[in-house]
Amino acid sequence: MKKKGIIFDMDGVIIDSEPLHCQCTIETLKDFGVEITLSDMDKYIGVADHVMVDSLINEFSINVSRDEFLKRQDEKRLVVFNKESMVSVSGTIELIQYLYDNGLKLGLASSSPRYFIEMVLNNFDLLKYFTIIVSGEELERSKPHPDIYLKAAEQIGISPIDCVAIEDANAGVRSAKAAGMYTIGYQNPNSGAQDLSVADVVIQDMKEVCKLFKF
Repeated sequence: MKKKGIIFDMDGVIIDSEPLHCQCTIETLKDFGVEITLSDMDKYIGVADHVMVDSLINEFSINVSRDEFLKRQDEKRLVVFNKESMVSVSGTIELIQYLYDNGLKLGLASSSPRYFIEMVLNNFDLLKYFTIIVSGEELERSKPHPDIYLKAAEQIGISPIDCVAIEDANAGVRSAKAAGMYTIGYQNPNSGAQDLSVADVVIQDMKEVCKLFKF
């Protein structure tokens, strides 16, 4: 495969964080008397916080502003996520180093807030590898809309058709495909029941990505 740029998702691709994110949201909902299960959160995997929160507030008729809900959720995140709880997805750090060393431009397109993206990348000493970072909080429309991947391609200076996206969520693979990118779906067992069938290829192990590239 001859491509010039690789755009990574973060949660569920670089860091195995989806269950912790979901738990923070579930605990925040409990503050407002709403109880849901972990599997109820599957449909929100890969979706930007502000879009998810608007949907939850509407679905459960919660008397709270989006900003207040996000503030409480972020407070819980800062407690839950620490050096001990941050676990990288097996093989991803080595993959990032391998692709970077072989001259590919790397970008990141994550639905997470920018403060959290930078916290994770700094924790794993990965910030230096990424040319650009796009956060879902900076866009009105979330994945599965293509906006975040189109913006990533624009910022990295490479046409979407010359980029590869690596995603673990249904919303993410749909977003990348809609942007015109070759899309790799990573079936992360910790990311819930995700239908990745629209991806160009679905992998079970990050080591499989290296086999797709010839340098």
